[in-house]
Parts: sequence; C-alpha cells; structure tokens
Amino acid sequence: MEAPYSLRRQAFMLLSRAFYRLESMLLPRTLAGLSYNRPRRIRVPTYDGSSQAVHPDILSPEQADGAYLLAFTPYPFTNEVFENPSVAISRDGMRFHEERRGLNPLVPAPGIDHNDDPDVLRVDGVYNLVYLETLRPQAQHLVLLQSRDRLQWSRQTLLRYELTGPSPDPFIVSPALVADSGRLRLFYVNTSRQPHRIEYLESRHVTAWDSRDAHVAAFDRLAVNPWHVDVLAGDDGWYMLITDVRGEGPRLDYDLYIARSRDLEHWEMGARKVFARMPFGSRLIYRSTALCREGDIYVYFSAKSRFGEWKIGVVRKSTAELFRHD
Repeated sequence: MEAPYSLRRQAFMLLSRAFYRLESMLLPRTLAGLSYNRPRRIRVPTYDGSSQAVHPDILSPEQADGAYLLAFTPYPFTNEVFENPSVAISRDGMRFHEERRGLNPLVPAPGIDHNDDPDVLRVDGVYNLVYLETLRPQAQHLVLLQSRDRLQWSRQTLLRYELTGPSPDPFIVSPALVADSGRLRLFYVNTSRQPHRIEYLESRHVTAWDSRDAHVAAFDRLAVNPWHVDVLAGDDGWYMLITDVRGEGPRLDYDLYIARSRDLEHWEMGARKVFARMPFGSRLIYRSTALCREGDIYVYFSAKSRFGEWKIGVVRKSTAELFRHD
C-alpha cells in the first residue's frame, strides 16, 4: 500500500519515477557493460510507492540461486517510519522487482522508533537477513529473518542491547554478516565509542552470538569516523566499505571509503575515497555494498540528492586503482 504524501510530493515522485524508469532503459544489459567510474542510478521498487531506498546489501547470482538479491529499506524523504527490511531480485543486477507482489516489507515497523540496517547472507541454502529493531530510549534488538525460498520468512531476536541503567550496552549500527571456513563473523559499528569503533563477534551458528565477546577490527590507519560498514569477499581476500560521518547536529556529512584484508582481522585502508566527487550532484553517500569480479568492484551505494530523495546507484571501479598510492 502506498503511503500518503502531499500533492507536491506526489507530483515530484511521479516525475521522478518516470525519469528513473526511462533512465533504466538506457542501462547496459549486464554489469560488465558498465563503464569504469561512471555512476548509474538503478530503480528499486518500494512498498510505500516512493522508489526511494537506502541501506543496500547485495548477493550475486552465485550466492542467491541464480538471481541478484538486494536487501534494502525504503527511506522516503528521510522518513524512518518506512525503514523496514525489504528485498528485491534482478537478472542483470540493475533492474530490480519484487519476487512476489506485496512481499515487502518483510516485517512491519515496531510500536516505537524504527527498524534499520538490513544485511543478508546465504548459508547452507538458507537466507539469513539481520537487521536492527531500534527501540529508543529503552533497548535495541538484533533480529534475524530466515528463509529458504525468499518468500516465507521466520523471525527471531538474536541479541538485546539495554540502553538504559547504570551500565548501558553500546548502541550499534550497520550489522554485516560474513562466512569464512565454517565460521561466522558479525561486524558492526559501536557508536558509543568516540570516535566510533568497528567491532565484530564470532560464532559457529547464525543464531548464537555473545555480545560480551566483542573483538576490535585492526586498521593500519583509520582517519575516518565510521558509521556504516559492509564486508564482502573479493578475488584475493576481503573488502570493507566504510561510511564516514562528520559534523554535528542536523548538518552531518557522509562519505565512502574502502579497506581490504586477508584474514578479516587486520585491515589496510584504501589510498583514496571511493568517489572523487559526489555522484549525480548528491549531498552525501550513505551505506554501501558491493560485488567483486575479476579485479573489479561493483559498488551499490545509497545517496541523498539535493532535493531530499534517497536513491541507490551502482558504479564499476578498479580495486587496484582504489589502493594505488600515487
């Protein structure tokens, strides 16, 4: 069901949807057809009707049984009420649709505050989508959705973070699941630390985590204040996309950086930002995800436009270039 909007915003969204639908017709037929360093917008259908989305997380056809699977949340004009986990599929990695009409959102908004930050991983034929149920000021839940067919999803709460009391738990953002040699790691950003700190938990099973046993990711240098992260397998190791946050109050600036690792413990920061300049004249770059193929990285990024709308785009980059020191 589409959400109610003012007449002005309805007109804006109609024009925007028509523009992005036309633009999608001009996209290449495959990701390999993308030109290097040329960001392209992709249209992602949202249950509220705005086609505004954020927090992308992507699985390749090799990971998702023949289709590109994109997890995301709608975020129309920064309205967190609609920020509920959703999924869409694509055959080419750029043109997405609901697998079944009315599938999204996978879960409704909680009674207070909001949901946020989905991340999806397939292990042993099961899709595991983790997200945060933020219930400020009392608590925060790490929640797991599971499915074998991407249509029917079960729900369970994995961890509860108490945000009140004499010794409150940390407030975390951006969980990111990774599987490596039979082990699972859950990366996230601890925002209760200043500057924010990237940490991770380890487990043998996706339903068993101990928030008290947190490890700190080690970086050769980390001249950023991390806000959102995603971790993905590459051709010769692992990559982490890191959203940096700067500023105070309502005026916050975000940008995107990259790091790499061979063991998921020690990380080398890239030589430069992922984007030399903001794509499409956007105001900021937010949570991003990626796929790696034959020395290239295809970054799916979320960005906020000057008009206040949130869009997801994709860009093809050379990983060697991102880590080359001039």
